[in-house]
Amino acid sequence: MTVKELNEYLESADYPSRFKFIQAFVFKWEVVASRAGTILIENDPADPGGATFAGLDRRSHPDLNFKKINPKAVCDTYLEKYWAKFDCEAYPYSLGEAFYNCCVNCGLGRAKKIIAKEVKDSAAFLDAQEDFYNRLAESKPRLKKFLGGWENRTAALRKYLDN
Repeated sequence: MTVKELNEYLESADYPSRFKFIQAFVFKWEVVASRAGTILIENDPADPGGATFAGLDRRSHPDLNFKKINPKAVCDTYLEKYWAKFDCEAYPYSLGEAFYNCCVNCGLGRAKKIIAKEVKDSAAFLDAQEDFYNRLAESKPRLKKFLGGWENRTAALRKYLDN
């Protein structure tokens, strides 16, 4: 599967517009591809999720066959296992998108802890998420190599949500 096929499917599918909007952002940060555009299976030993395809990790999605998965299955997994399951649409615009991105990147447990701090908007949510990333990198030195990427993703999400 290629990045182009994945993005074309997302755009053409009958998904909620907010989901399509934030999922396009998530794909920019989660999908790793070859120069030819073929999506690669990542397997960084420092990543606690294990092997990952298009941002879907083996630990959270043990039943997915990364070698035979299609664009519909990838998008449906994100919609069903994250967006709909965690009721992201129920949050106001931009807060729901920030919450969703956190569910994908950090897990529902962390996203719930952040939202429980009674954050009222995406800026406060993203501030709290950045604080978590910094504490995580300090407490687990093997994850420090991811900190710059996490910070860049958060900064990019702030801009994306402002547009």
